[in-house]
Amino acid sequence: MIVCPECNMHVEDSYRECPHCGAQLAERTQTYELVDGVPTPRQMSPKRQQNARPRYYSLYINKGPQHDVRFDLVNSYYSIGRNPHCDIFLSHVTVSRKHAIIQIEDGVMTVKDNGSTNGTWVNGSIVPEAVLNEGDVLQIGAFVMTVEAQY
Repeated sequence: MIVCPECNMHVEDSYRECPHCGAQLAERTQTYELVDGVPTPRQMSPKRQQNARPRYYSLYINKGPQHDVRFDLVNSYYSIGRNPHCDIFLSHVTVSRKHAIIQIEDGVMTVKDNGSTNGTWVNGSIVPEAVLNEGDVLQIGAFVMTVEAQY
């Protein structure tokens, strides 16, 4: 799968021009890889199994340009995107400027796609909105992140 440099839409490798905007694709595209298969969520901690509410959540980048970066989510709202003004700034062309939002209410974390070009993926499936649990894998563009609960 490749990404059109003009409109940032997913395009099959065999296409020479983008079916969305008509741009010539030869020698001008960037590779975009989705998570291979549905990842297996990590084992939940004993405190999570006892229905204890985490103090806060973290997103840990496992794969992508900002590999090994952790975002501690101690507030109730986070914007995610390529715009430097976003709360979680992910600097890569596969991330939309205002890609998604995360909301945390009563210990429940929800991610909502904000009409992004490449979509928001949870555990290998594209979702418009999803509840995130400890061990879930969130992919936004080239960034693959694991949800961690901090007790």
